[in-house]
Amino acid sequence: MANKTAEAVTDSIITLLGGFKQWVRTLTFDNGKEFAKPEQVAQAIKYMTYFAKPYHSWERGQNENAKEL
Repeated sequence: MANKTAEAVTDSIITLLGGFKQWVRTLTFDNGKEFAKPEQVAQAIKYMTYFAKPYHSWERGQNENAKEL
C-alpha cells in the first residue's frame, strides 16, 4: 500500500481477500481510522464485518493471540 488511508486499506483488503470468499465468513477490524469503510469491504467480498472493542485483544483472534515461533 502506498499509505494507510481508509481508501488504500479498503482497496487492499478487497483485492487481497477477494479470492478467499469461499473460506472466510467474517472479518474483524481493529479500531484504527484506516478501517473507516467496513461497509464497502462487506459489500465487495460478502463477509460479515465487525470491530473489536478497545482493549479487548482476544476479539481480534490470530493477529493478537498467536504465539511467536
